[in-house]
Amino acid sequence: MLKYETALLIVCRTINPFVTFDLLIDDKTPKPDVEKIKIGDLFFNLSEQDKRFGHHVVDDILRNLVDACLDEGFNVVLGKGNLVKGDYPTIRALAKALRTGSTPAE
Repeated sequence: MLKYETALLIVCRTINPFVTFDLLIDDKTPKPDVEKIKIGDLFFNLSEQDKRFGHHVVDDILRNLVDACLDEGFNVVLGKGNLVKGDYPTIRALAKALRTGSTPAE
């Protein structure tokens, strides 16, 4: 299973460009209390923008999350619908989902 600290860093690195404040102190350190930040509406809003402008931002974020986990040696199953529906209301919830949904890559 992916370590929680690694999952948290993956989430912060992946969504940092899509929020209006920094989630990271540096490339390897999430800011204190970053886990409490609410992101439930972020993916819904990005999805609506994708539809409106023909972009694929949510798909790209999802692919980046999956690829980053694979780089760490883990497969992860995560659905776009879960992101857009707000199933992960905080950064902590998304990081926990990566952790619990991960299996060692072969």
